[in-house]
Amino acid sequence: MYPTIDDLMKSQAEALKASNSVASTAFDGAKKLLELNVETAKQSMEESNAQIKTLMAAKDVKSLNEMLTDIFTQYSKPDGSKAVAYAKQVYDISAATGSEIAALVDKQVAATQKQLLESVDTLAKSAPAGTEGAVGTLRQSVVNANVAYAKVNEATKQYLEMIEANFNSATKTGAVKKK
Repeated sequence: MYPTIDDLMKSQAEALKASNSVASTAFDGAKKLLELNVETAKQSMEESNAQIKTLMAAKDVKSLNEMLTDIFTQYSKPDGSKAVAYAKQVYDISAATGSEIAALVDKQVAATQKQLLESVDTLAKSAPAGTEGAVGTLRQSVVNANVAYAKVNEATKQYLEMIEANFNSATKTGAVKKK
């Protein structure tokens, strides 16, 4: 009736496997963000090097002054498209990683909820006479907790969808203003 040592060991192994999956997914997301940041820094450095080479190629003070004026003009009217593209990539990586982790956590929570209900059912079968009300209350509490979790989870998903829609709208607005 009660879980055996083998059952508990299997449950612990599954929990460890789930934890490793979450950690691995988080690590992959962090790796993608690092790669994006390295690539962005590399591109920025290449642009700076190109500007320096252009300035060093100036033949006289007048051409140097014109080049510097062009550079200052570029910086005084910044093009936000690179920043918007970078922010979008960061958001996409973060959202994808978050979705993967949420799916893994949801799967683990569902398994845990199922095990808990099975344990309550096992307890109900072996409970002494006269405790049916207490066991029923315990079972109903577990069911209510599962329903509450589902509602909070759904509300969180709706909130995240709203944030994503607002972010996408903002990035589209930024791209339109650029033109």
